[in-house]
Amino acid sequence: MGIFSSSKKSASHISDAYTRSNVPGKTIEKSIGLIQFTKKIENPYELARSVDQVFQSLVDLAKEKGGNAVVNVRMEISSNYSGANTMNIFLIAYGEAVILV
Repeated sequence: MGIFSSSKKSASHISDAYTRSNVPGKTIEKSIGLIQFTKKIENPYELARSVDQVFQSLVDLAKEKGGNAVVNVRMEISSNYSGANTMNIFLIAYGEAVILV
């Protein structure tokens, strides 16, 4: 179940993104390095959908750099008000791009 919605899925369902430093049944052949992706959200009601997009974008970035997965995935959420009743939310995801075999 999602944290911010009644969805039955969670961010952990994103293929090739892992919060652990190892993946059961797989071996890290090579570390590509640290990667990060940031998304700005102006509508707080888009937060649940945006979390999935940020994780998927992180995996896509790893694949662009030659990896096939991301381990040690973490996410930070920050918000601030800018102007009259305008809230900005920043989702920052980061992890280690790797090649799993």
